[in-house]
Amino acid sequence: MQRSGSRSAIERAPASFSFTTSVTALVAAGAVVLLAALPEQLVLPAIAMLFVAAGMATAAGLHLAGYRLGVDGHHTWDVAALMVFAGFAAAIMADTGSALATLDELAATFTVNE
Repeated sequence: MQRSGSRSAIERAPASFSFTTSVTALVAAGAVVLLAALPEQLVLPAIAMLFVAAGMATAAGLHLAGYRLGVDGHHTWDVAALMVFAGFAAAIMADTGSALATLDELAATFTVNE
């Protein structure tokens, strides 16, 4: 018996694979760009924000598409949770003192003296 509001795995498999692959590729590309463009002290905080935002966006997209966490058993929920967990882990490992000092230096560089 199929629950109301849920679709069979065959109906949603191709779309879910493409969605998961697209989000993962975007997160990976964003991480590479951040690694290349940011000062060393800001890489982990930026990656943390990127991963948390991507995980939350993935979960929101799944919810809006009609997938439910306890009902469907969809693997993309695990990917979203992993991205959020990795983002929090990167935030914990970041050295906030040096990141704030680097941000102060950047702000002083771009401040206009009148």
